[in-house]
Amino acid sequence: MPFGNDPLEDVFIMSYGADFTHEIELDPDDHIPSGTVITMRIYPQHQRRGTPIAEWVATYNAQLISWRVESEDSDEIPNRSWVRIYVSYPDEPETLEHCWYIGPVVRKE
Repeated sequence: MPFGNDPLEDVFIMSYGADFTHEIELDPDDHIPSGTVITMRIYPQHQRRGTPIAEWVATYNAQLISWRVESEDSDEIPNRSWVRIYVSYPDEPETLEHCWYIGPVVRKE
């Protein structure tokens, strides 16, 4: 068994001229602590870390995590950019951050 957090890997589909929207339904047994921050960080083409070219913070409630990004902002993201979704839980004395998802942006025309 590996040690550490193994992020889920998926493709992030974006279409030019369309808002980027995505929702993750939570299992009824799941609970997101108050003060949690869920951030999608997007890195330049072929780079998996460094300085992000965009950061989008999710909204959430007891059942749903969601992003809605206007096309004016999402159209700036090039094909083959790299995405990481981080969940930052409140903890003492600092936050506890996990990489939840990783994967490439795939552009649909």
